[in-house]
Amino acid sequence: MNFYVFRIAKGNEGGSIKSECPIDFHKKEREIREKLKGIEVNEILYNDYVYQWLHNELWQCGKLRQGWGIEGLDLRIDVNDWIENYILGAKKYWGVEVKDNYCEIAMGRYKILKLMLDMKNGDIIFIPKHSQNNHHDENYFTVCKIIGTYYFDLNEKIKDFGHVIPVKIIGSFEYGNGIDGIDFSGYYSKAISKIEKHHSLYEKIEQFIKNNLLGNGK
Repeated sequence: MNFYVFRIAKGNEGGSIKSECPIDFHKKEREIREKLKGIEVNEILYNDYVYQWLHNELWQCGKLRQGWGIEGLDLRIDVNDWIENYILGAKKYWGVEVKDNYCEIAMGRYKILKLMLDMKNGDIIFIPKHSQNNHHDENYFTVCKIIGTYYFDLNEKIKDFGHVIPVKIIGSFEYGNGIDGIDFSGYYSKAISKIEKHHSLYEKIEQFIKNNLLGNGK
């Protein structure tokens, strides 16, 4: 069983997390720059309707969705194609002006999202600052169990959040019950983080599960 921290996105945010590009990506750069010239910007509107939709998808449909999930960004495609689609889509849907470091930014986000491909049945996900009653709740966190594998499902109206992990909701828990809000800060501030066995949080998570989840059919 693996543990993950998963932050529900609110749009194209999360900072400029960079990572090294594939060694052969430079072959596509000139072609991509030409394609960018013909793209019309049609920015996605992130509002309360979208956030409520995300909330309902999780609590009513068991679909835990993540952002940076516009068209063409299925994580199972070739990484070079993914980076190209991200760069083109960033201009079209987010109005992002491409700079020389665009590949490094795209690759940084790809590596974070790619953790979803490693998630397996029975793994546990912790969603900070989230509860059944509120998609942003400072006093609670939500716990889910994974019951399927990653797939890409893009809603034509929403135009984002196509990355999906099927989950079963275990419940929302108030901070202070063995887990505090600060426990999910720092390293776990990324969109998705794995809680490794050598992390100090891992022991607290194991104890929380023993105290709150085992023996109750969850």
